[in-house]
Parts: sequence; structure tokens; C-alpha cells
Amino acid sequence: LIERNRKKLDEDQLWVLDQLKQEREQKKRIMDCQAADVAAASEKKSAHVDTKAIIEELKHSQAPAEQILDRERKRQIEAEMEQKEEAERKKKLQKADLNRKRAADQISFAVGLKRGVETGFVYRPPVLHINGPEMPPMEHLEAMGYLEHMRAPRKDALAGGFVAQLGAARALLEARIDL
Repeated sequence: LIERNRKKLDEDQLWVLDQLKQEREQKKRIMDCQAADVAAASEKKSAHVDTKAIIEELKHSQAPAEQILDRERKRQIEAEMEQKEEAERKKKLQKADLNRKRAADQISFAVGLKRGVETGFVYRPPVLHINGPEMPPMEHLEAMGYLEHMRAPRKDALAGGFVAQLGAARALLEARIDL
């Protein structure tokens, strides 16, 4: 029960974990927005072909138009390939960064949640002698020397079931009650 309660998080720890979770979500949203902005900007750059330059080249060049257009298409394809490779690299970096952050979060909280290896608290009820020491059992009265000061019972009392231990136990009980 105590071990289970040690592992339970209190209100402050829960609040801190909640704040960290919210912060991570906010950072993720910001990173997603930035990635979307970068992707949109790169699409605009690749889509915006300098048409004026191509037209001028077609007008003033001695090369056939088909060759010029093929060269432009080749440039566009190479640019798109570079963008795809760059996007893949960014994704890999983001994954690696995310994995590193997760590992760091796990390490930092795992260290904080581990407690010492010492033995836990074991409850031992206190021994309280409120009315003096406990009464010794009837069988041990003779061995403890209580019967030495008792008068030996008569034979007719022994026949009725009286034993010396009964008298000693009664005297001890009366003495204990008077405390």
C-alpha cells in the first residue's frame, strides 16, 4: 500500500506534467505551421518559372525552341527532386529530434519518480502497559515463583478442583485492578 502511494503523483506533479504536455503540443503546432509555410514558399518558387526569361531566350537564341524547353523542364524536375530530398531530410531530422526529446523526457521524469531503495515503513503496534504488565499465563505461575508465597491447598479443596494457581491468579488480578 505504501509503495503504491509512493508511486502516485500529487497535485503539484500532475500540474507540472500537464503544463509540460501543453507546452509540447504548442511547440508541435508551431513547428507544423512553420513547416507548412516553408512548403508553401518552396512550392511558389518552383511553380513560378521565370517565364519572361524563357521567352527572351526563345526570341534571341539560335538554338531550337524544343531544346530550350527541354532544358527548362529538366531544371524544373531537378529542382523538384532537390525539394523532395530536402523535405525527406527535414522529416528525418524532425523524427530524430522528436525521439531525442522523448528519450530526454523519459529520462528526466524517470529519475524524478524513482525513490530510494531503502526499506519502507513497517507498522509495529506499540506495547502499552496501561494497567501494569500483562498477566502471566496460569501454567507459568509456578515456574515464575508466584506459588512460593501461597499456602498449599488442603486435600478436601483439591478434591473440589481448587489448585494453588487459582489463588495466585486471583491475587494477581486483584492487584492489577487496583492499579
